[in-house]
Amino acid sequence: MTKQQKLVGRIAAALAGCVVASASHAGTFSDTLPQFSGSGANTVQTVGVFTFDLAGQAVTSARIDGTFGNSLVSSTSVHSVFADGILVASCSDKTAFCWTTGPEAWSYEFTGAELDIFADGQVVLTTEQTDCCTVRLGTTTLSGVTSPVPEPETFGMLIAGLGILAALKRRRG
Repeated sequence: MTKQQKLVGRIAAALAGCVVASASHAGTFSDTLPQFSGSGANTVQTVGVFTFDLAGQAVTSARIDGTFGNSLVSSTSVHSVFADGILVASCSDKTAFCWTTGPEAWSYEFTGAELDIFADGQVVLTTEQTDCCTVRLGTTTLSGVTSPVPEPETFGMLIAGLGILAALKRRRG
């Protein structure tokens, strides 16, 4: 084995190590808010704030799950639920199951374009009531999957390794 082949092997091993090290830090996050009973006023109310630590991770997928109605009253007023301004659930009218009998489960899967709301480590859940009575929500859970954000040193090693490989190829050719 020539010196060049040994060097190329070492560079490839180092780059592979960086990729494996980065991949090993992928993870998940979640937070749960307690059940909620609103004021009964037709207004926007804060249900609660989900908080989580991404620790240098990027969110790759996330969902929110809850119920219309809670342990106090199984149904709810007509209202919409928002996560940082994104509509995630709606009890649309008095003929809907969420109004008449409940509790009714709901969930929302965030799209790729919406994942940037997680960057600050918190999501504010609000409700906007549009009818009489009281908004009632059961416990609400936010969960997500993360992947590592490569650190600048990783990119530096990758660029340096590619530069060495290019130099070796030029030297041979």
